[in-house]
Amino acid sequence: LDLSNILGSADVISEDVISALSLRIGAASASASRTGDQVTSEYALSNVDLQVKSPLVADVTELLIGEENGLGVSIDTAVTQVAGDDSLLNPLTGLLGGVFDVLNVLGVIDVEEPTLALDSNIQEALVPLVGGTLQGDAVSIDLSTGTVNVNLEALGGTSAVDPNTDLLTDAAVQQIEGEIQTLLNELLIDVRAAVDEGLLETHVTLGLGAKVLGVDLAQVDIDGTLNQLLDGDATTVSVEAFGRDARLVTNAVVALLGTVGITLEAALDKVVDPLINNTLDEGVSGIIAPLVQGLTDVLGDPGILRITLNDQPNPQLGA
Repeated sequence: LDLSNILGSADVISEDVISALSLRIGAASASASRTGDQVTSEYALSNVDLQVKSPLVADVTELLIGEENGLGVSIDTAVTQVAGDDSLLNPLTGLLGGVFDVLNVLGVIDVEEPTLALDSNIQEALVPLVGGTLQGDAVSIDLSTGTVNVNLEALGGTSAVDPNTDLLTDAAVQQIEGEIQTLLNELLIDVRAAVDEGLLETHVTLGLGAKVLGVDLAQVDIDGTLNQLLDGDATTVSVEAFGRDARLVTNAVVALLGTVGITLEAALDKVVDPLINNTLDEGVSGIIAPLVQGLTDVLGDPGILRITLNDQPNPQLGA
């Protein structure tokens, strides 16, 4: 049943908040019998849902995984750009440059500027969160379609209730409001966790070479995830020492992997944290309030919408 026409009478509801409203009944049955002057009746309903279409819900999806300016894409772009920041490259040069001293080569060691590439895929980490459905007891939110679904049966049942039972009571509306806020707030928590975990899987490619009097001395290459570097995983390190024992340099680099990882992690957090805070605290959080208020205005005002179960204008006819 398309109920969207009632929204036109609700001046407080903008189409930007609620664009469509419908009631879906999966199955309905009723029967009545009469014995003498005694009339009895019964009915049953199942799969009764109130569906609300809201552009605000779609806005949440766009803010998180939009192909142009979504959070995932923005973070992945920022991570890539960090690799070219001199404020990161210079400390890495100083940190790793000393490992060449273990070769005990006479002369001045010239440490080349490191080559660094960072590759994250936060967008891919966020898609499962946004592409699915947020599920509560009575409310589910489909972020991919921008739909809020209210399971009316979960609000107190839709069969065998007293005549003229008002389903959208104050308590029911408060439950709907609370579940929407909870689901979206939990989404924000899950997004932060997914970003944090995704950053640890950032692929790091770091190369650093050294020369002595213009002659190649050694080349150090680190290739692994940020998490592997933080764990000091030796398999991420390869060293080529020209005419020298590479094990000395390898051991020195492995000993510094954790510090390299911490340096990279701090640089990433510096650019990523503002993006997360701006998108979640200002963007998504700014959507929750008008969405909840708009739904409360519609569902909590019997002058706009009222759902009565076992409707019996003349109760003398029997229950």
